[in-house]
Amino acid sequence: MKWNELFKIDQMPSIADIRNYIGETKPIWDELVLYLEKTYKPKRQLDYSKDSLQPGWNVKYRKSRKALCTFYPMEGYFIALIVVGPKEEEKVRHDMEAALFSESVKKLYEKSAYSTMGRWLMIEVKDKSVLNDIKPLIGIRIMPKELEANMKTLNELIKGYTHHLQQGEIQIAYKGIFEFLSRLRTEFIRKYTHYDVSSVYQGYMDMSYFSLSTKSLKDKGLKIAIVYVHKKGNFEAWLSARNRDVRKSYMGSLNSNIYGEDLNFFHDNNNSDAIIECILTNTPNFDDQTSLIEIIDQGVEKFVKKINDSL
Repeated sequence: MKWNELFKIDQMPSIADIRNYIGETKPIWDELVLYLEKTYKPKRQLDYSKDSLQPGWNVKYRKSRKALCTFYPMEGYFIALIVVGPKEEEKVRHDMEAALFSESVKKLYEKSAYSTMGRWLMIEVKDKSVLNDIKPLIGIRIMPKELEANMKTLNELIKGYTHHLQQGEIQIAYKGIFEFLSRLRTEFIRKYTHYDVSSVYQGYMDMSYFSLSTKSLKDKGLKIAIVYVHKKGNFEAWLSARNRDVRKSYMGSLNSNIYGEDLNFFHDNNNSDAIIECILTNTPNFDDQTSLIEIIDQGVEKFVKKINDSL
């Protein structure tokens, strides 16, 4: 009997019911649940889905309001749903290309449709080997190291920070990033006299950027930001607004009309600083800065044109 027929919407199953239904995969379920509870200490919720593709009761695991994964019971096995969000897309794509995931999960990833909400990977769990895919995917959504850091005192974190600085590499890399941003900014000032170019904002090792604006964009309360995202190690172009009201007025129309095949547009729902984002390069080569400037320049030009055509 199908799962949604066995337990209808008014008949919530127990975990024991679920374990019995998935049959021989119970030890795999137990191992994965134990891993989640030990690593993330998540909240568990039984929920009923009316989705025609996967109807019935399921088990959701969340950490700090963020979904880790959802388990769907099947007869003799279960499905683990992991959403690869916009923030995780670059890392997952890189690891897929580096053959860090199984071929079956890589094919599933390639077949899944990309949207501003991310990719939904429905992974069938029929043998233990698939845990080597599931655990890293969940780890990219919420990294265990970040959880460990959140449990440390400020004094412990600063000691770790000092230790890394004593190695000497962070200072050199940090200085190199800002020297390049300054050079990039100077190039935009030289080449595009119609832009009002801001100074470089250093940020807090999260993002660093400078902005471009024109009279037309200013009149609309908008600006373009060329952003280096430190955690991703990439360059992005963002369309930003003067305030929340302006941002809200453009969110719906731009997000539904702006996508194009030649640019990698997306929107991270956790990014309150942008209306729409575009990846300029995921693999910046700081050792060839002339070429890197050209890549960013061309990407920004396409981004600005697309924005202007859509406003």
